[in-house]
Amino acid sequence: MRALFVTANFASHYYQLVPLAWALLAAGHEVRVASQPSFADVITGAGVPAVPVGPDVDLVKSLMDKLSRPQQGPPPLAPAGVTGQEWAAGGGSWRLTPFEVFAEWAEQTADDVIGFARRWSADLVVHDPISYVGPAAAAHLGIPAVRHLLGPDNTYLVRELLPDLLGSLTAALGVDPGRMLGTVTLDNCPAALQLDHQDDLERWRARYVPYNGPGSAAPWLLDRPERKRICLTWGFTPSMRGEAPVVPQLVEALSGIDAETVVVVASAGQAGLAAAPDHVRVVESVPMHLLLPSCDLVVHHGGIGTALTALHSAVPQLVMPQKPDELIVSRNVESSGIGKLLPRATGADLHGEQIATAAAELLEDTGYRRANQRVRDEMLSRPSPAALVADLERLAGTTALSGRR
Repeated sequence: MRALFVTANFASHYYQLVPLAWALLAAGHEVRVASQPSFADVITGAGVPAVPVGPDVDLVKSLMDKLSRPQQGPPPLAPAGVTGQEWAAGGGSWRLTPFEVFAEWAEQTADDVIGFARRWSADLVVHDPISYVGPAAAAHLGIPAVRHLLGPDNTYLVRELLPDLLGSLTAALGVDPGRMLGTVTLDNCPAALQLDHQDDLERWRARYVPYNGPGSAAPWLLDRPERKRICLTWGFTPSMRGEAPVVPQLVEALSGIDAETVVVVASAGQAGLAAAPDHVRVVESVPMHLLLPSCDLVVHHGGIGTALTALHSAVPQLVMPQKPDELIVSRNVESSGIGKLLPRATGADLHGEQIATAAAELLEDTGYRRANQRVRDEMLSRPSPAALVADLERLAGTTALSGRR
């Protein structure tokens, strides 16, 4: 079987696809990953061949450029339990604008993706939820498409917008706009964190397997710290928005707790720490799946990759969401009992005392750890990527490990 993966140039998206790609490769199948040309090193860094498609569009920059302008129209319907005020609090980032960017990218890459898939004789397309060129190409070629979720199925909330957004593309390809959610949806999000969609989509339960990028396992990660260990990671959104770094204030808020704080940043300069205090360790680009097993608490912005990786190690979470999709994650983290949610944190309104109180509670109350173990048990009960290979073979119509239809 030949499986063509399609992903946007977001490392956090691609990393969640990697375990399934590895499972297919280990079973004797062929895998290629299509994305922007400049993303090739990230793809091949996980040991999977890359296929450059379309122009070298920086989707993050395109999104931030558009989101910096005044947004028009109300956000789509918020999930249950999230107020309209909360839903709109992320600078309008869950309005139509992001999906306009994703639709443009689909149009820009369609010819390359279809051309490669046809010449390579792909049997199956696997795509992240925003790479709409994946299901469009699969529908055009008459092969199945697997929509690989990355956590809560946020993109399902905008399903009714897709026929208009993708109308030009689907018309040009002669495909049904209703097929832009793929043939099946692979759901690797534990039920406690997933949205409650009542739909007729074919959804396959899958296990989340943590992979947060390549990195070295430093010996200190195996040393049990003398004090409890807090991981602090904050993502890239504040800096992309031009906001002042909040990491120094978060470090200060946690300074009164008898614990070691490990601050994870892409580069040491991004931390905004002139000099790290004695109880703080600043590390660059350490993958979360290597660090979090040694931690007692993680403080983060509500990114789903961090949330699921922390859950895999049953580590309680203190989340302060910055964007509406992170609000969904954070709400479910709190409602499931695996962590606590605090309001959006910026330099102007960061509540240090509130953060310290919440962090101390999460470290001391063993109920949070038990809740994590309960939800993790459900996560681990799901079929592994390796166990899903046979289902994908049947879906693609292949009859042998490396056979052709």
